[in-house]
Amino acid sequence: MVVLVPFEAWKPKYNEICLEMGYSQTRDRAAAQLLAMLLQARGEWFPESGLAKIVRGRVVVVAGGSASLEEEVWMVKDLLASGGVCLAADGATGFLLDNGVHPELVVTDLDGPVDR
Repeated sequence: MVVLVPFEAWKPKYNEICLEMGYSQTRDRAAAQLLAMLLQARGEWFPESGLAKIVRGRVVVVAGGSASLEEEVWMVKDLLASGGVCLAADGATGFLLDNGVHPELVVTDLDGPVDR
């Protein structure tokens, strides 16, 4: 099951993260807008409607860089073999690729390298 969370539902957690990390929400929004503009200019922008096309009607696994991923990668492979889709958080991407799993979408917060 895929759940797209509206920003208003996510906002309290976002506020908490910004407060804990000392982030300026104004500067964060400006950075997000700049990144979107740069990606659009390079033809690399991925609108929300593109995500809907990838996941609609499919079973989705979102793989993160957890300790259990190594033990559970077989489940991801089984899911893909049955027509599912894998989305990866940046920390899991290298591990997935090394194990023959090619995520259809990688989501990143730009804090670490993805060498592939």
